[in-house]
Amino acid sequence: MSKKTSLPVAIWIVALIIVNFGIWSATANVKNLGEFRIYSLDVGQGDAALLITPNGEQILVDTGANDEIITLLNNHISLWDRELDLVVISHWHDDHAGGLLSVLDNFEVNELLAPNTTPERYGNTFSENLNINYADPSDDYTWGSVSWDTLWPPFGWEATDDPNDDSIIAKVSFSGTDFLFTGDAPSEIEQGVLSIYPTLTADIVKISHHGSKYSSSQNFVDTLNAKVGIISAGLNNRYNHPHQEALDRWNAAGVEIYRTDQDGTIEIIIAPERITITTNGEKEFY
Repeated sequence: MSKKTSLPVAIWIVALIIVNFGIWSATANVKNLGEFRIYSLDVGQGDAALLITPNGEQILVDTGANDEIITLLNNHISLWDRELDLVVISHWHDDHAGGLLSVLDNFEVNELLAPNTTPERYGNTFSENLNINYADPSDDYTWGSVSWDTLWPPFGWEATDDPNDDSIIAKVSFSGTDFLFTGDAPSEIEQGVLSIYPTLTADIVKISHHGSKYSSSQNFVDTLNAKVGIISAGLNNRYNHPHQEALDRWNAAGVEIYRTDQDGTIEIIIAPERITITTNGEKEFY
């Protein structure tokens, strides 16, 4: 008798799982309406951030060093949703780009934005169908009420021997709040950006180069006038990032610092008139 009833019971269980998953997905989509979410993912000593717009577009900025990025993305993206509207590689160091091939294997990527210095170990494996856009200030995007403004590299930029110099710097804006991505730009590049955009400000900044003392120049920190800084770094990393000299400059400017090496993945929710930052289940409001 049990053999006759076990199959229908199994079918009902599977059906209930599917229905519940559908309800969860729908609820998640409704919950995201009116909010712009940014997740600074805890990839260890590297960088990766997932952006989810109020309309549901998904943008990945850097991919960390390896295929761990897939597990982290699956924590925030439905397993039935395998599409990324844009993937940005700020520059071609492995701690920012090492997970790219895994991302391309697991997701449909509508566009890749990157510096025009693609190493052969990446370029030789790209599909002919991959839409690659090499970054300059004309690369601006709009997803509903969210905008992406590429600031660096400038027009006519010629790559140097240091890929950090090529870092894509971009300002993302929503509902009066500006978030600045900085890649691993050193202080000389920060000054180059300010020479073009002398009044550049941001409410939240992804602090450059994991908090290296060779970035976060005093003039850059003072000009941005940010409220919040995000540092992506690995616990007890061999570079000793973030450096105390950089932390001191941001702290002196009154910037609240969050760090993936201490806080894990950092969730930033930008809504009209409020910013909510969640780490380890605790919320802070700005």
